[in-house]
Amino acid sequence: MQKDKLVLEDYETFSVRGKNRIVIFPNVPFWIAVTETGFKALEEMRKNGDKVKVAQKLYGKSEKEQVEEINKFFLPLEESNVLHSTLKGNVVTNRKVLKPNKITFLQTMRCNLRCRHCCVADMPNQNLESMSLDKAKKALDRCLLIMDEKEKGLSFLGGEPLCGEKFPELVEYARSLGFKVGLSTNGTLVDEAFARMAKKNNINVQISLDGTDRESHEFVRGKGTWDSVISAIRLLNKYCVDIQTNLVYHRGNINKLEEYFDFAINNNIKKVRLISLMNMGRAVGQMERVPLDEFVDIMYKLIKKRPDIIDVLDETSFMGLVMGARFSQKMVACGAGVITLTIAPDGGIYPCLNLYDGQFEFCNIFDEDFKEKYEKSDIRKEFQTLNISQINEDCAKCNIKFLCGGRCRGETFQVTNDVKAKYPYCSEWKKAMEKIFWILVEYPELGENKFSQINKNTSEYLNLWH
Repeated sequence: MQKDKLVLEDYETFSVRGKNRIVIFPNVPFWIAVTETGFKALEEMRKNGDKVKVAQKLYGKSEKEQVEEINKFFLPLEESNVLHSTLKGNVVTNRKVLKPNKITFLQTMRCNLRCRHCCVADMPNQNLESMSLDKAKKALDRCLLIMDEKEKGLSFLGGEPLCGEKFPELVEYARSLGFKVGLSTNGTLVDEAFARMAKKNNINVQISLDGTDRESHEFVRGKGTWDSVISAIRLLNKYCVDIQTNLVYHRGNINKLEEYFDFAINNNIKKVRLISLMNMGRAVGQMERVPLDEFVDIMYKLIKKRPDIIDVLDETSFMGLVMGARFSQKMVACGAGVITLTIAPDGGIYPCLNLYDGQFEFCNIFDEDFKEKYEKSDIRKEFQTLNISQINEDCAKCNIKFLCGGRCRGETFQVTNDVKAKYPYCSEWKKAMEKIFWILVEYPELGENKFSQINKNTSEYLNLWH
């Protein structure tokens, strides 16, 4: 009988600290922290593909106790198919053509503020388009024809969504169609009627709150906005609306994060979303980005001091990096134009909000034959076939490209004017992920609950690109 020889996927050392190292398996992708002995076990397995021989080499004997130790070490690698039998052969799977499960809907690009970091704020007011209520309803009806039948997420952005024509009616209509609805607002137009509607329709309301006091918030959002946003939070809490806040972190407010979380906890804010300042729009020359690896250091220091904030952090930014390391999903692209779409006020369909540019328009949702045009769009096909292994030479050579997927193609385009360029903050991201790996070695329970919740609730979209 042929012996079931084991094959270990190609690996390399990614980072070393003392006698320990982070080993990555680039093509899976997978990572593991090992001691000197653990690394020797990997080397022996690569040479001979036999656990008994590995035990004999490491311990000088291969009795039950030693083999059990080797089995225990290699178990997570076998579960992740990093270590597998040669007799199993290669598993060939066809990549499923996915439908979008999340649409960003821009009923209007009008806004009552001119925020310091915004791209829209410098556009001439007369050029800011809006969609009437009737047209917006028609657009939502048509969205259902191209979306996933099970997952139907809808986010109202802008502009300021509350500037849209009869916006509360549009939200109620979206809910009647079965959309799970969220929206992002600057909070200045929230009133009692809106709060009641949001509660009635179970809407997640994200409030832009960019500081913990008048000075820090109004530096970004403008004079007079602090009182309005605080009033909005209190009003939404009065009606028990599901609210979260969004902080665009930058050099001017990064030192106020602990105060920010205290404010959130004390004001019944369920989630806090931290977003890195993008070097685009009015932010250029006026605000300073905080490098991602520096942000990771700041957040980890804060979490060690205040573990209670973990439950308030949403699954993006810092926890997004943690989840990325925990799931180790093979990503070949960011998903723009595949699982996400943006509908513009004139009905144009785009890959995402950051790629709201004429050259990326798939078609128009108000076209009579829009579904056929959408499905046959050459631009859509380009995004469906984007692959980190092929978009440029630098990314193709990267040993952690499948953990990255090229990051945000929209942000890349805004900074480089090339949707296929290397992510402009690639070196920051690599440093950040190296730190995240070591953080999880030191603090293995970090994000464990969030990981379990996400793993339980996700569908096929978690395994997008295998």
